[in-house]
Amino acid sequence: MQSIFTIGVRRPVASFTLVLLAVVFSLAQVPGAVLDPSPEQIYPKDSPRARFAAEHQERFGREDDVIFAVREGDPFSVALEDFAQQLEATEMVADVQTPGRAQVLQRDADDVLITAPLQPGDDVPLWIEKVLISEDGQAGAALVSLEPEFNDHQGRKRILAEVEDALGAAGGTWHLSGMPMVRLEYVETMGRDLNFIVPLSVAVASIFFWLTFRDWRHVLLGVAAIGSGALCAAGAHIATGTPFNVFAVAFLTVVVVVGTSDLVHLVHRFSDHFAELQDPREAALRAAREVGAACLLTSTTTAVGFFALLTTIIPPIRVFGLATGFGVLITYVIGFLLVPPVLAWIGPPAMGARRHAADAGERMKRLGRWTLNQWRPLLVVWAVIVAVCAALAARVEVDYRMLDHLAVSHEYGQDHGYMEDHLGGVLPLEVDIQLPSSALTPDALAAVEALTDWMRAQPAVGHALALPDVIRPAWKALSGDDGLPPSTDAAAQTALMMEMGGRELMDGLRVIEGDGRERTRIVARVRDVGNQKTLALVDDLNRQAAVILGPVGGTATVTGVAYLIQEVNTTLTEQFAGSFAIALVVIGLMWLVGTRSAKRTFLALLPNAMPLFMVLAFMGAFDIALKPSTAMVLSIGLGIAVDDTIHFLSAYERTRRSGGSVEDGVLHAFATAGRSMFDTSVMIGLGFGCLVLARSPENNLFGLLAAWVVGCAVLCDLFMLPPLLRWLDHAERSVRGGDLKRITPLTGQLSAKS
Repeated sequence: MQSIFTIGVRRPVASFTLVLLAVVFSLAQVPGAVLDPSPEQIYPKDSPRARFAAEHQERFGREDDVIFAVREGDPFSVALEDFAQQLEATEMVADVQTPGRAQVLQRDADDVLITAPLQPGDDVPLWIEKVLISEDGQAGAALVSLEPEFNDHQGRKRILAEVEDALGAAGGTWHLSGMPMVRLEYVETMGRDLNFIVPLSVAVASIFFWLTFRDWRHVLLGVAAIGSGALCAAGAHIATGTPFNVFAVAFLTVVVVVGTSDLVHLVHRFSDHFAELQDPREAALRAAREVGAACLLTSTTTAVGFFALLTTIIPPIRVFGLATGFGVLITYVIGFLLVPPVLAWIGPPAMGARRHAADAGERMKRLGRWTLNQWRPLLVVWAVIVAVCAALAARVEVDYRMLDHLAVSHEYGQDHGYMEDHLGGVLPLEVDIQLPSSALTPDALAAVEALTDWMRAQPAVGHALALPDVIRPAWKALSGDDGLPPSTDAAAQTALMMEMGGRELMDGLRVIEGDGRERTRIVARVRDVGNQKTLALVDDLNRQAAVILGPVGGTATVTGVAYLIQEVNTTLTEQFAGSFAIALVVIGLMWLVGTRSAKRTFLALLPNAMPLFMVLAFMGAFDIALKPSTAMVLSIGLGIAVDDTIHFLSAYERTRRSGGSVEDGVLHAFATAGRSMFDTSVMIGLGFGCLVLARSPENNLFGLLAAWVVGCAVLCDLFMLPPLLRWLDHAERSVRGGDLKRITPLTGQLSAKS
């Protein structure tokens, strides 16, 4: 195995050629890169609910293709009509509805039933209230329905440009929202983050390389290595024909920051061996041999953490896990082909770099002495931390708001808040009702109306419309009677009158399937109240539907974007937890094979599980919900956290195998691996911390928690693992009846303690 790690030094020309070919190939792929972070990808296309949603849309039409353009002031303003006329002239818009275009059934002076435009002062029907006119009557909405072929990212960008031009011409204070706007802003935000965060993470890595290496040649080498690794990872991804999805920012950031770990360990060990050997080529060979296996194991365990995401049902998550895990391994290979031979070629480190390395190693050794002498108090402290973390972690709840990626201070975030306050929300939720006979029977209409009324009474529901809400006012206009039609024939006559009047609402609320069966639906728009409240609403709705529709033989199925995304995210959060468990088992088995000791495997896993426990405690302390962007940190964090433990134990075991004591092994690990662990943890933490500057709050949260888990991991490895090793040695000596030795803080010499 060691000959594999040193192939770069022994065959530099072949190694450089391989790296150059990989870089050239990757550069050739770049023009074919496609960014498609559309939220639609989150649906598992083969799931029963997704298939039902598609069938529902075929029957009734889409409810998630409407842009809400709301103008403050008179709902019947001429400006709204001017806006509608300008947009209707574009090929991308299928229809525009405004309050001034709404038609209602009325009787004229000769008592003839006619359709006429809604006028100021008229009673506003339910199908208009909170849809075209705000609840307080102080704003009017234009509902812009998109042509299906333009309801994609590029089409939405073109339509938004047209909408903004029309708004400027119309004048006044406007608010834009609706699912097309949400999706457009989501994609635009991710694209801006990708262009900003990835270069920033490379810049941060460059600054850090200078602080830790103190040699400009090593800095350039570091930037070239991680840049080549990230480029090759991206090139391999592009070559598969897979677009960069919503996790593109995290994918490239992870590859860049994780790739620095191997580089730092290589350069640090090269400096240590050169100080001893004064031969750059031999120092490079020894450094590659010494850390090669450990770096391979750390890269593999990190990749395992990402590959575990393949167990999820969500396509973008599977792509992210596969691409990032593969990218980590590619970066490892590039690093060991490129870095050791260049180190051997450029010669000894700068004198300042050597002094910095020696000083840092001595500081870490002093920290190791203190840790060993305080092993009992430290274990007590960790026991207290575990108890506190358990109490805080118990407060974590699963929750997700669909618009969390839009900052509240953002223009679209403010517009969405205005919609929820004045028009009851914009997120579609629909109830598909299947009936054994006509939907126009008195019993069926009454049951559907009762279920719709129940929905309106729920705080999360801002607007609900069903067939009875259209039939009731039409029947009053036709007969003069309040209430629903008393017979099926009367209801059918009313429906026919509405259809003859050009009303298209009936087509979107009632579908005749044949064999006497019919379907109808309740169209609702709900507020973005989060995962738990939305799913609780759906559970209550299903129970109410069974009670209310059961007597007429009806059944109901809830669908719509507001429900589907929340249901998918619940499943996704659970699967992230499952992928964490899979990663933990796989990494544990790898440790077991390597150490051949169940006790040592358990001891090694404790400092790696603890950081994730501390992440949950952090989330509980600051009321951060468990959702995809936070649950993903668990499986990813395990793969990253285990890296430090591997390097520490690798250095520790080398000393133990050569006959050294526990104390000797720990001090050697602190002076060598510990120095690199500290530096790489700072680097990786800062790299993830770059995501805090992203425009997307979801990226902010992911970066914050990832940086936190990295910081917790190095603290556990430096202050938890050594006391555990000392405790294990103490327990084994007690069983054998031996003595336990204590290290003095100043001299580092061992003194016996019975």
